[in-house]
Amino acid sequence: MKIPSLISVEALPMYRLRLQFDDNTTGLVDLSNLAGKGIFSAWDEDNLFSRPYINEMGTVAWNELIDIDLLNAYLTIKNTTFEAWKQDVLSHASD
Repeated sequence: MKIPSLISVEALPMYRLRLQFDDNTTGLVDLSNLAGKGIFSAWDEDNLFSRPYINEMGTVAWNELIDIDLLNAYLTIKNTTFEAWKQDVLSHASD
């Protein structure tokens, strides 16, 4: 079971990202709860948050140390739980 691939990422004000996946899922993820905490405090240095990219693992990153959990971001956009998503994927696998 594989999460759809991320095809674009755009940084928005107030620590939000617009993500687009190859299954036509597009939406916003609010990361403001992470801002200023631990490693994420680097987002405020040199306006780093405004420069996300898709790394070689296919997730959103800002440098070699900072990335986010893509599955969690996808589920947030889909407004679903992992269990519900898994069930949906498995039910369509036999189609």
